[in-house]
Amino acid sequence: ILSSHNQYGLESAKGFKNGYPTSVVAEEQFKIDSNELKSQVAKIAYTNPDGIYLTGFGRGYIVALKNIKEQLPGITILTDTTVLNPETKENISDLSNIYFVNSVYKDNTKTFEAFKKEYVQAFKEEPTLFSAYGYDAMRMITNAMEKGVSNQNIHNGFQSLNSIETFAGNLTVLPDGDCKLPLMIGKMKADGTYDILEERE
Repeated sequence: ILSSHNQYGLESAKGFKNGYPTSVVAEEQFKIDSNELKSQVAKIAYTNPDGIYLTGFGRGYIVALKNIKEQLPGITILTDTTVLNPETKENISDLSNIYFVNSVYKDNTKTFEAFKKEYVQAFKEEPTLFSAYGYDAMRMITNAMEKGVSNQNIHNGFQSLNSIETFAGNLTVLPDGDCKLPLMIGKMKADGTYDILEERE
């Protein structure tokens, strides 16, 4: 496991270890602004792993991916949404042998087409999936704020949403405040495109 040293990375690593407790032979962390991670990757490589679970974001994620590709060519990499970030594609020339889990991104609906049209008019470029996620997040916030703008009212507003249709499918707000979305398992191609291997509710 190679994870960013923040709540996102550490919680993702914890979830992976809980799911596959006997499979982890090494674990290292990185700062999201790291410029060099060869020593961390070398420590992992020394254990001769079958694959690497990489989780995190920021410049450190891209550096980690570059170092893994250089020091462990051909190894299978398991990761998350960050691999789909345009910045990742711009900085990594070969994205093959990478599998990821992400919410199912639906860009063929009338709602998305309307969003895309307005987005292009405003920013003069095509929206990425992260643009769509940001739009969905703001829709959730504004819907929650209908209950009022205090912290407690917004919290109650989120809890009362129950479910909302997003570009990633129907999002359900669970009693503990977490969210449930349909997921897909994808396999990256060298050029940054990907195949969907499986979809799960």
